[in-house]
Amino acid sequence: MTAERKGNLIFIAFLSLFYLIYVLVLAPVYTVVCSNVLYSETYLPDIIELVRELLDLFIWAWIFSFTLFSFRYPKRSVFAYAAVPCADFLRYLLSLLVSFLFDGTPASSDMLRLYINDALIGFAFDILHFVFCLFIGHIMLSHLNSDKKKTVFSAEHQRMKKNPLGRAALLSAAMVSVLRIAMRIRYDVFYGAPEDALDLMWMILYYSSDIVYGLLVYLTSLIILRKLNKKSGFEAENFG
Repeated sequence: MTAERKGNLIFIAFLSLFYLIYVLVLAPVYTVVCSNVLYSETYLPDIIELVRELLDLFIWAWIFSFTLFSFRYPKRSVFAYAAVPCADFLRYLLSLLVSFLFDGTPASSDMLRLYINDALIGFAFDILHFVFCLFIGHIMLSHLNSDKKKTVFSAEHQRMKKNPLGRAALLSAAMVSVLRIAMRIRYDVFYGAPEDALDLMWMILYYSSDIVYGLLVYLTSLIILRKLNKKSGFEAENFG
């Protein structure tokens, strides 16, 4: 088995595992905790929600890192690329089924349509994330010759001003923040403008957290890329 194929299998296996943990463990536990009066008023729901957010963050860093790293090879696996939207679609489908299992089927067709629309919008935004990462990788990395790739993909630290791999990771992560902010704007338009200074403060905090989220995706991507570079067979080179 070639190193590229082995890497693709590892990527797909762990991506599937992360999604299964998200859907079959964290989502049901969160639903049960929120519906239990003993725990719903504690910090436990917030802690579980934070774990879900952190897992989602790591999933994006995982996807971006392997997608960008795949440009090291002259031929890239369509199978591995196709696994991302397929796994993501199954995540949303299973999330709906788990939600219906624990909360019951929505009482009205309008409510069911709202659940499905939210899932489809989330899935569409996820695909946009992934396609943008592929596009950035193609623009910045696909034209590199073999000697240049040995430099780019052997970096110990991907300083964004020096290494196109680091810049590609930064732009991919920035799109995460942009689309999270877009989703939040959609939410705020639906529920209306803040009514007082406290609501405004919370709104600013939430938007700031979306920016920080993208930054954390970027930093996590760099850590994963550094690990991949060490395993790649190229001699590590310090860009810091």
